[in-house]
Amino acid sequence: MLQEATKAINSAFNNSFIKKLSQYLHDCVREEVKSSTFRNLKADKDNKWIFLQGEEQLFTTGAEYLKLDGSDSKLTELMIQSELSTKDKYLIYGYLFLVGKSNKSKKQNEFLTPLLYVPCKLERNGVNINCIPQDEMLSLNTGALAALMKKNDDEDEVDLLLEGILDVVPDLPITQEKLDIFLTTLQSVVPEIEISSNIKDNETEDNISESKDFYKEKIDAENIDEIIEEEERETAQKSSIKLEKVVVTYQSAIILTKRPSVTAGVLHELTQIAEKPSGVYRETALSIINDEYIQSKEKSVIIKDMKEITDFYPITPLSLSDSQEKVIKNIDNNKFVAVQGPPGTGKSQTIVNLVAHLIANGKTVLVASRMDKAVDVVADRLNELGAPFLALRAGRLNYQKQLSFQLQDLLSGKVDIDSGFEDSLLVDTNDMKNHLNLLKETEQKCENIIKLEREWHDLSLEVSEHEKAIGEPQFIMSNLKKGEIDMVFGIIKILENNIEKAGFFANFANFTSLRQLKKILKLKEFDVTYENLARLSAELEVEAMNWKLRKIEADIQKTGNLHILTEQIRQMKKKQKNLAVNILKNRRRESLKGLLRDQIKRQRLIVHAKSLVERRKNLQNRILEEEDFKPLLEAFPCWCVTTYAVSGSLPMKPGMFDVAIIDEA
Repeated sequence: MLQEATKAINSAFNNSFIKKLSQYLHDCVREEVKSSTFRNLKADKDNKWIFLQGEEQLFTTGAEYLKLDGSDSKLTELMIQSELSTKDKYLIYGYLFLVGKSNKSKKQNEFLTPLLYVPCKLERNGVNINCIPQDEMLSLNTGALAALMKKNDDEDEVDLLLEGILDVVPDLPITQEKLDIFLTTLQSVVPEIEISSNIKDNETEDNISESKDFYKEKIDAENIDEIIEEEERETAQKSSIKLEKVVVTYQSAIILTKRPSVTAGVLHELTQIAEKPSGVYRETALSIINDEYIQSKEKSVIIKDMKEITDFYPITPLSLSDSQEKVIKNIDNNKFVAVQGPPGTGKSQTIVNLVAHLIANGKTVLVASRMDKAVDVVADRLNELGAPFLALRAGRLNYQKQLSFQLQDLLSGKVDIDSGFEDSLLVDTNDMKNHLNLLKETEQKCENIIKLEREWHDLSLEVSEHEKAIGEPQFIMSNLKKGEIDMVFGIIKILENNIEKAGFFANFANFTSLRQLKKILKLKEFDVTYENLARLSAELEVEAMNWKLRKIEADIQKTGNLHILTEQIRQMKKKQKNLAVNILKNRRRESLKGLLRDQIKRQRLIVHAKSLVERRKNLQNRILEEEDFKPLLEAFPCWCVTTYAVSGSLPMKPGMFDVAIIDEA
């Protein structure tokens, strides 16, 4: 199983991790959808096929490729069409055709389909065209056989019968013995099937015709209408199957058919990635995976500390928690960020805020999720903000038609991008920077006040305890200033040092210090004793704490009123949301006006608007892949789409979006 992946991992891609990974994922997806095949090739006019004449040569001989006539115009046309529509279709080489009509099941089922097949590609080699198998194992068309066997609603029984047939699918090369075992088992499980050796039962009608190759023309706003009209004039006719029985014919054919709708783009793009040179990944999301892989083999890289980043001003229209702000800050400073959170923790709100912040700073964003609901919530909440052409919900049924109408309205001037923008005309990201700086300053004031009040409360308790311990003051009867307190502490120290000393200098120092002390404390007398000095020292410590309380009170008054500042913060946060919306509105208005002034970009939008409603998928795909997509991203900077619909909505080009957000439950 997964032979191509094994081959890739062993040798094919010159040790490129991304290429190996892409090829491996491709084969995993393909294994999941192998049984989702086709029953009647004629049921879809887009199917093309050519029956090969003569005995089967590729499966029975085990050859690496089948050499075909390069001058065959139908074969050449099939090769060209397969190259032009690799995203939605793929080539298969089929053998043992199921042909006819079954009237025994609940619905009359018509069949024209191969029982055994492998994906293949057509490649010109000189005068020949080689048909090269892309797998080493045959696939069984279980979808067609299941339709034949569903004569009741017992799906478990059908699955068991199919497993019996799968067990005898022949390996390559197919020998006569292997073929006999397979066909005998097939008939025993589905008796309705006949094995035909009558050449008259063979289907001989090919479904490929030469047509004008529109896809090499340069598409522009002038000729796109003509191209679309000419495409629509091309019709394919369905022919009915005349056989009233179901037979297996020994025919082989090369078939161009649709990929399974859910995984078509994924398979195509993984193949494309695996074939591109390694330098192409530099601007894609895959480069992150490659970097992770390289770093895992080297020494760990130090991640920047988010606390060190101070120059950060989020432009967010919804409430923003600290953890959500940290996500936005991380996105601004890292290539890859993983965010985890259980349901109800605000992941969708974080995404909306993140997208708004990125768009306000001129970035483009892709939001993808497996769930339609998750994508719808983000797109709806973004567009409810009122900024024009903010988020496009891509991938929905008829979204292309709606997008086409929106672009036509924009180009024709029906979209008013002047009225209702009075409040947003003069605002930009600098206004948010100034606003957030002021908000931060106000919040810092509140924090300082709360800190000071807590400090005042703790200190006041300590003062009360000291006052209880010493009782009523005896020496300090009034408030002292900080300088006076320091002077008294110095005097006490001098008096303590000189209390036992005698002599002229000691007496002079004591006299001078005592006079200063009585003047500061407004005392008539003070006896210099150890007891009085100790008492004065205790009272002075209490007065120092009281002075500190008075200083804290003054600082609080100087900082502001906590209730007033809190109300200011509430109003500023309310204004912050409105300011973020106005910045978004102004950013979108300026972007749309610049887009409409640029005639080249206008022409590209005209092409996109018309191609979006083009029914021919391969023409639409060609325009999607080759046209300049940047004007569309200027019109809609955020694309919201499910992971299943990404490949059908966007071209596979590196560096299309600045940020990709994947919301995966």
